[in-house]
Amino acid sequence: MLNIIIADDEKLIRESLCHFLDWESMGIRIVSCCANGIDALNAVLDEAPDILLTDIKMPGLSGLELIEKIYHIDNDMEFIIISGHQEFEFAKKAMEFGVQRYLLKPIKESDLLEAISKAKESCLRKKELAKSKKEEQLLLQKLSALSKRRFVQRLFANEAVSFGEITEYTHIASIYRIVTFSFLERRFLRAFAADLYRQMNRLGVGPVVDLMYVKNSAVLMLGEGGEAATQLVQWAKSFTMDNDNPGIECKISEYPAMPECFDRLKRSLLRYSAILAVSEIGEVWEVYNSALNFHKTQALQKQLKTCTKKEAAALLNQFFESIEDLNLMRAYAANLMHQIAYSGAEGATDLPAGFFDQIYHEDNRVALISRITEDTLSFIFDSAELSEKSAANEIIKYINENLADSNLSLKRIANELVYMNVDYLGKLFFQKTGMKFSRYLNMVRMEKAKELLKQGLPINSVAEAVGCGHNPRYFSQLFKKYAGVTPSFYAENGSE
Repeated sequence: MLNIIIADDEKLIRESLCHFLDWESMGIRIVSCCANGIDALNAVLDEAPDILLTDIKMPGLSGLELIEKIYHIDNDMEFIIISGHQEFEFAKKAMEFGVQRYLLKPIKESDLLEAISKAKESCLRKKELAKSKKEEQLLLQKLSALSKRRFVQRLFANEAVSFGEITEYTHIASIYRIVTFSFLERRFLRAFAADLYRQMNRLGVGPVVDLMYVKNSAVLMLGEGGEAATQLVQWAKSFTMDNDNPGIECKISEYPAMPECFDRLKRSLLRYSAILAVSEIGEVWEVYNSALNFHKTQALQKQLKTCTKKEAAALLNQFFESIEDLNLMRAYAANLMHQIAYSGAEGATDLPAGFFDQIYHEDNRVALISRITEDTLSFIFDSAELSEKSAANEIIKYINENLADSNLSLKRIANELVYMNVDYLGKLFFQKTGMKFSRYLNMVRMEKAKELLKQGLPINSVAEAVGCGHNPRYFSQLFKKYAGVTPSFYAENGSE
């Protein structure tokens, strides 16, 4: 079902359009009928429609101004203009923003039906193309991460690794370097790794394998990049942790050949019972023993998919009680968690915070089994709820940090930030705030505008700072609607 918004300041025409066609039979749902451009823009921000049917002449924002703003927010939307003004300039300007359908009043049913049908076809083609691209990107990302992960597993399981496989992950260099970051507590690992990968991207270098972590030390293997290694060390020494942490110490070791460097990396890490790796996409996974327990945990993970919570608890207890060695138990638990996290249709899910710290610091066998079972059950059955709460908080944070962006929309946040269906995300956001996205966005923008106006900033600057772009007239209309007075009056007198 596609969604459409209808905007026309003439009530009779607006209501006629709502009943002109049998929208439901066409697979189209009218999500909002608006009397002016500002209301239509808010409805677009809230509903993320597929089609906009709008009049040219409207108060607040004209149809063309409305389309221009929406085009920069969501250029996948289909526009249909209706107007009583047969002027070529309107049509020419409209075509700059992808408008291909321009209807003159009085509208014929056959003309409207044809325009809607073509807009619908175009929407469906775009959706299918976007879906294909997203599936392709996810598949390539998964294949790359899984391929690299399998390579590391084989490396540490003493399986044969060919020279060709190694060159898939790094260019051939004359010198290889291992950079060791010491005194890095586990609780800072994810944040440290994310910033480290950002620094490497900035410097144009990449690791030979994922960043490794053992007992308060992270280890990075680089090919070439002597200057880059030095800059990463300088950055790491300034990495911010809490006041009780002594700070990170760094060491660079150089090796003339790749096999020697790999051998040194393995020998320095394999004496630890737990070796973690952090990928560029933020996945934390267990390296040590994971190649040995993959098939058992994979079978267990498939069984858990069909279980109730009570059945899953019994299955987990039975599985881990059969394992005597605590290190092996921890390795099984870590690998199981990663397989569960990676089994979702939308890609990897973040593992529970502190999971590795808890299982590797628990030496009591009964308590360890209890901890693994409890965390696994929580991860399987409660992660969806936690993800929903997190998504709403992410939207609020993103709005506050990007208030000046005039192209903010719920659809963009859904696609690029939290990766959720936009309709579902809108409901989550309403449950969290009690407001639709557009109302919340306007409230935050206008409250920020009040602060800036009191500070004496010019209206033009305030308009830009709160996301109204170079359009002080539009900003003034929004502000008056929200505060009851014009910006200039508020700047001089406050709200009184």
